[in-house]
Amino acid sequence: RATIIWLCESDRGDAHGATWIQSSSQFIDFSFTPSLASGSAVASVVATLIYELTVAPGSAKFWLFASGDTGTTWAAYALTAPSAKNVLTQSAIDLSAQITSTALLSNLKLRFFVEQGPNTKTTHDLVHVDIN
Repeated sequence: RATIIWLCESDRGDAHGATWIQSSSQFIDFSFTPSLASGSAVASVVATLIYELTVAPGSAKFWLFASGDTGTTWAAYALTAPSAKNVLTQSAIDLSAQITSTALLSNLKLRFFVEQGPNTKTTHDLVHVDIN
């Protein structure tokens, strides 16, 4: 059984927008440089993303991959699919079970990925991480 995956192509290499194409290894990565005191307690970590599409979403599935080791290992979280084109969509993902220390938080990397999203262009209004 074959699985076709649609991935992101960005000609600028940044988070301002991306066109989604078939059979590519591209995506949008977000890295953070938090300034936390060593040994600080990390009680909760929540990533919030606000994004929209310029075309109807169809059967596209939206994912956030999170890594606490700068991309060596990843955990996948389903994101809310936009209901229509040009509609801002917000997803809040609780990463608290995965990101449990300042070391993991310092190495946090988030990856936005669209599966089965032919000719899909996304724009990203916000990528924010709340830490308590």
